[in-house]
Amino acid sequence: MERNFPIQCADFDRLVTDSVEGTRVEVSGMPDLSDPCFYADREYSWLQFNARVLEEALDERNPLLERVKFLSIFGSNLDEFFMVRVSGVQKRITEGIKEDCIDEVAQEQLRVIREELLRQLPINDSCWNEILEPALRENGIEVLNYFELSGEDREKLRDYFERNIFPLLTPLGFDSGHPFPHISNLSLNLAVLIDDPEYGERFARVKIPPMFSRLIVVPEGKQEKIISSFEELKTGRFVWLEQLIAANLDLLFPGQRILGAYPFRITRDADLGFDEDGDKDLLTAVKQRVGRNYFGPAVRLETDYTMPEKVSDILLKNLDLTRPLMFRSAAPLGLSSLMKLAQIDRPELKYEPFEQKKHPRMADRENKHSRIYYFRNGGKEEIFLGSADLMPRNLDNRVEVLFPVSQDYIPVMRDIILGIHLKDNVKARLLLPNGRTERIYPQPEEEELDSQVWMLENRGSWDIKTER
Repeated sequence: MERNFPIQCADFDRLVTDSVEGTRVEVSGMPDLSDPCFYADREYSWLQFNARVLEEALDERNPLLERVKFLSIFGSNLDEFFMVRVSGVQKRITEGIKEDCIDEVAQEQLRVIREELLRQLPINDSCWNEILEPALRENGIEVLNYFELSGEDREKLRDYFERNIFPLLTPLGFDSGHPFPHISNLSLNLAVLIDDPEYGERFARVKIPPMFSRLIVVPEGKQEKIISSFEELKTGRFVWLEQLIAANLDLLFPGQRILGAYPFRITRDADLGFDEDGDKDLLTAVKQRVGRNYFGPAVRLETDYTMPEKVSDILLKNLDLTRPLMFRSAAPLGLSSLMKLAQIDRPELKYEPFEQKKHPRMADRENKHSRIYYFRNGGKEEIFLGSADLMPRNLDNRVEVLFPVSQDYIPVMRDIILGIHLKDNVKARLLLPNGRTERIYPQPEEEELDSQVWMLENRGSWDIKTER
């Protein structure tokens, strides 16, 4: 694809780039800003942003443990997306049903969200299963499945389970005499099917205790103590906590045959959604809304791909969820917990540390996002800087500031700082007319230019001296 957009900001003209055909079209007059073709759906746009996070987990130029962190961030971002954004769409659909008025826009948004996630989530699964997990093994960081452990390993872990985990487990059955248990937001659980000698097949839920690390260190040799601090490790073997619990369910259900144990995870509405006019007592409003994190309606069900339909049907019915809000995964659920692996003491698998200097205004690897607003303004150029996106929560409910760049500094900001970001062919993306983003790659014989790296290596070089 031809990179047909201005490189030097000083040469900006009134041109529109057709990113598909690579042609320039002269524009005259003011466009009709009410035309929907100028806008992308907010939720879809956010999913495209998170897809770029996932791309960083796939990018071999990033150090291995940093890629693991990006995969973790992709998961935690998606959790927040469902708790806040999808919950809002779902509320509009529910309110429309109550008022006998179908919100077709909200229904279409939900359809588009699911369609896009069905594209992204398999990439997430394969990123872990086929790329990062094998790469970690090659570097001595082995995240194992329970069946890969030796008999000796299993004995040590069973002893650890009995002494530390077992006392905290409370299996809750569900049948005609027992109501469906409450399942807290973002909790990881096992749906257990039991063949009871007296009552036949039964369903039980076992919550995975959140106070334990999701990854349990497998003790080596004669080592008996389970290490909990990953900072002490350079290599190690780990096993998933839910697999350890599933392998020892016979202690929880003595005398009963375990037919299967299937991980699942739910997300609940946790949108605080303060009403600026109605919420006069802020403390009361906070107390009421914080409860949603625990008691809010479910907005997503994540299941292991092996879960039988009869089990997922039980969950969907009792969580009052429809099937489009269920997502099956071939990777372990809740990969946001992988962030702890980044604590392992392997500097060569991480970014080199750097010291923040005088002008680090950029979206860097620390996930800081600065925004530059450039206006040609009929020849009277203006540049404004700020850190917030133009969302109602920032424009209406926060004290967010855009500050102007002084006239003396505009050429530097325009031609060097903004200019170097427009030349980026490593991390930059092109926004397409359909709302998707496409990564920009170097053209033949064009050198790679990462604007973030350039800013770090040349920080301070754009300082100017002005006389007062």
